[in-house]
Amino acid sequence: MAGIYIGGEVGAGAEGGYRDHYEDVPYGLLKRIVPKHRPFNALEYSTWIEGSNHAWKQIHDALPVLPSVKKYNEETWEWTVGKDYWDHRATSAAYKLEMVTNPKLCGPVCGTSDEAKERELKLLVEAANSLEEFILYDPVGPSPAMVKNAGIAYSKMVQGKFPEDVKNKYLGSGYPFLQSTRDIMLKQQKYGDWSEHASYRTLNLWSRFVNMKGSEQDPSYESVKNIVKFLEKTDKGTMNPSKAAAAATSTDEKQKEMKKQKEEMAKKKTKQRKPGKKKRKKKKKKKKNRK
Repeated sequence: MAGIYIGGEVGAGAEGGYRDHYEDVPYGLLKRIVPKHRPFNALEYSTWIEGSNHAWKQIHDALPVLPSVKKYNEETWEWTVGKDYWDHRATSAAYKLEMVTNPKLCGPVCGTSDEAKERELKLLVEAANSLEEFILYDPVGPSPAMVKNAGIAYSKMVQGKFPEDVKNKYLGSGYPFLQSTRDIMLKQQKYGDWSEHASYRTLNLWSRFVNMKGSEQDPSYESVKNIVKFLEKTDKGTMNPSKAAAAATSTDEKQKEMKKQKEEMAKKKTKQRKPGKKKRKKKKKKKKNRK
């Protein structure tokens, strides 16, 4: 795809304020610079998916094996190659997740047809798997945001209303997650299907997120913390894990919607108030009972 691409990071002070008007869209190991306030294009996300997948295929063909982080330390270019690779993998996964969970941005990729719902679930699985790999293999370790994002991907799978025939494709040998994810679940003695594993991974990852250093600075920290408390009922056997995850995430979204509505109502009331002195209501004196 034609456009302006940047490799690596722009040094501090050398950006020239371009971020005020432009944003980065990940394309493999590069970033495409696009206007922030561009008109909405319904095909933008589907075009990005095609271009991004093509870019990663070329990268994996050219770089089938990454340099060993055990052999090379962070002062070497070999270590930097691996770190750069995983950073871009995580950024691509986060962008994919952000787009697919936002109906306003997803365009024709997301919809109500069985075909669209199947594509949506597939993209959520891909995002979760990429973020799980990043958490496992990034030489520095994941940030709180990336751990939270992985939990979001799983929670959206549980919360989403996908047709039964679409979900059934992932049963048995169609298990969609990484082998490492399955191993974690079996180690925890969670023997359910992929949807149950998605529920438990939501809890695992968000529990990790709320206990990570710096996670308190995340705007959604309190919401996620409350959801974790709710989901912990699952392990105590008081609620089905899939229902618990769906109920917790939907409750969180309802709380956000209610908060938004309250803010809008407060703004309307402020506009309706006319300047001037408020009339004081006269207090009625209580008559004392005479004996």
